Amino acid sequence: MAAEDVIPLPQRESAAVEATVRSVVSPGATLTGNRRRELAMAVRDAADGRAATAPDQEEALARHFTNAAHTIRAHHVSEALKAGMTAARYVEILSLAARVSAVDTMCFGLGVEPVPFPAPIDGPPTDTVDPEAQFNQGWVPTVGPASPPNALSLLPHDDEAMHQLHGALYLSIPEMAETDMERGLHRTQMELVAARTSLLNECFF
Repeated sequence: MAAEDVIPLPQRESAAVEATVRSVVSPGATLTGNRRRELAMAVRDAADGRAATAPDQEEALARHFTNAAHTIRAHHVSEALKAGMTAARYVEILSLAARVSAVDTMCFGLGVEPVPFPAPIDGPPTDTVDPEAQFNQGWVPTVGPASPPNALSLLPHDDEAMHQLHGALYLSIPEMAETDMERGLHRTQMELVAARTSLLNECFF
């Protein structure tokens, strides 16, 4: 696609994508910016069908989240935790895989190249974990009942980043209550697209 044919993103979407890319290469709760960038690249490699050479546990998990998220069950999470991975590390890798996949899917839909990741930002992991998170009938600790909106609530920064991107690319949680909402498409049209996409991706929530 020629550069003059590319339609720029609206401000809300553009800001959310830029924030996501910065977040990916910044220190997280348990991972350095450099490691987060490596895992984000593993997500892209997996999505593009590029095989990994002897992936470690973290990279294998990132690739699994990317290509086979619909196959994950409670015992997979338990096995990862028993193998030495912390719940915070597990959720952080999940957050990276989900947000990179969301941004890259948007780029694919627009017919543009994926947004490049900048150089990693130096600094130690933040070790920021919500002390109120606990197992609430879910597979990982959450603040409040386990549900999709709370899936990343163990890590406040990742939870906030997820909601920012979700709100920009779809709807914010308050907007989801507005059945007559319009953002280019009417809410009913949005949900038709979302339902069809979920079916094709085997997301049955």
